[in-house]
Amino acid sequence: MPSVSIRPVSLFAISDHVSRKSPFEYGVLIGSQTKENITVHDAFELKTDKDQIDFAYLEKRLGMISTVSPFAQLVGLYTIGEDATIPESFWEQFSAKEVVFPSIYLTCNGGETVCFCSQTREEIRWIIASGETDEIATATIHNHKNYTSGSQDLVSEPSDSLLTSLEHLRDRVQSIVANDETDVTTESKLVHLANIVSRAPEDMNEDTLSFFSAKLALLTNQISAVKTLDISNSRKIATYSIGAMQDRPR
Repeated sequence: MPSVSIRPVSLFAISDHVSRKSPFEYGVLIGSQTKENITVHDAFELKTDKDQIDFAYLEKRLGMISTVSPFAQLVGLYTIGEDATIPESFWEQFSAKEVVFPSIYLTCNGGETVCFCSQTREEIRWIIASGETDEIATATIHNHKNYTSGSQDLVSEPSDSLLTSLEHLRDRVQSIVANDETDVTTESKLVHLANIVSRAPEDMNEDTLSFFSAKLALLTNQISAVKTLDISNSRKIATYSIGAMQDRPR
């Protein structure tokens, strides 16, 4: 049985999924794995139609994430539903598709998160593993009044505000590329803007919202990419997503 480590940013993403009262009860866990260890780095909600998974959307998201994080892969699923289970039909659909079969799944209900092996359904003990990016995100959320006071302001922002936030986030990435900025203050601003963007209004056009979700995956991954890759590779990654941003739907 592999050991499981979950990064705090993943738990923030799942918490955001819950707070937005999304119509979707399931999500995907992104990370890395070996025979001995599984590390969950990120998470995003899984689009479904009843018990049918939207694999077109899933494969598009996974493809865009792999552009900036080549070693990232689907490692599991999670559910925020009251029944705290993953439908058996999901496992059958993953088996029939040419995608990585989820190794684990999390049930997140009533403030408790439990991890299970997908194959045996046995419970697996997990730990929280923090890195520098997680510490920045934690500090940003803790110090911002909208995250500590229970305010719903960010959830109900109009789409125009979302567009503005995304533009600011793009400008910050451009600034990093132009000036070789990799300091903690810059990273904090990126994380803060990324969290604003992640709270997209539910009444937005579905295609536009899907596009923003994909862009958010690219931009937030750059927080660690700019820090850990040499500046030459970082410029290539940032240039890719900045170019794609210019073609976004209006």
